[in-house]
Amino acid sequence: MRRWRLSDIRLPLERDDERHLRLETARICGISPECVADLTIARRAVDARKRPALFVVYTVEFRVDDIVAAGLECRRVAKLAEVQPIAHPDIPRLDTQRRAVVVGMGPAG
Repeated sequence: MRRWRLSDIRLPLERDDERHLRLETARICGISPECVADLTIARRAVDARKRPALFVVYTVEFRVDDIVAAGLECRRVAKLAEVQPIAHPDIPRLDTQRRAVVVGMGPAG
């Protein structure tokens, strides 16, 4: 299963729940709501520019099967990108026999 990120999903404030978010994500991507797995909210903001209508704007990450992911690549949905795994560098362990001493005051220590 591959992970995807979809930005700029606008929902009216009265429909601000996970069920509507899943349905809207599936509708924008052109897939079935059952295909959207492991839906997580990466960002949530309130858009109050067009009062009295308030909107909640989401950025979500979700997983889909490889077969569905191939279809997503072909559709070229705006604001949709595959999430690349983060490569964490190896950080060597320091010698714990010696202690670091910080001398001074101010922003540098």
